[in-house]
Amino acid sequence: MRHSVSTWEEAIKIASRPLLKRNSITQHYIEAMIQRCHSDPYIVIGPKTAIPHAAPDEGVNELSMSLLRLRKGVTFATDYSIQLVIVIAALDKDRHLRALMQLMKLARNDHDRQQMINAKSVYEIHEIIKKYAADP
Repeated sequence: MRHSVSTWEEAIKIASRPLLKRNSITQHYIEAMIQRCHSDPYIVIGPKTAIPHAAPDEGVNELSMSLLRLRKGVTFATDYSIQLVIVIAALDKDRHLRALMQLMKLARNDHDRQQMINAKSVYEIHEIIKKYAADP
């Protein structure tokens, strides 16, 4: 949870730190996500929500996700203000698609998404995410 960041690239780097620290992803994966966003900015999956990701062979060591919640949104692709940055790192396309489907359900739920944005603790965010963790 953070108040703000200067750029969407910084948001991706900060959101990725816990995964990098646990060795779930490599530095190359972070760079690949940023590069992919420059060439294909369609990581925005719902209002105020983006899911940066890259291919499994670009530095994923284990299935993992990380979330950065920003109080003040960061501008992405000049059209969007993003407050939830959810990094997906999947080992294969099947797991990637399953995670994407779960996140899309969350992103489309106005109530839960807004609760995450307004949450006062990591626990509150975790409780909301748990509702979407079951297989779609």
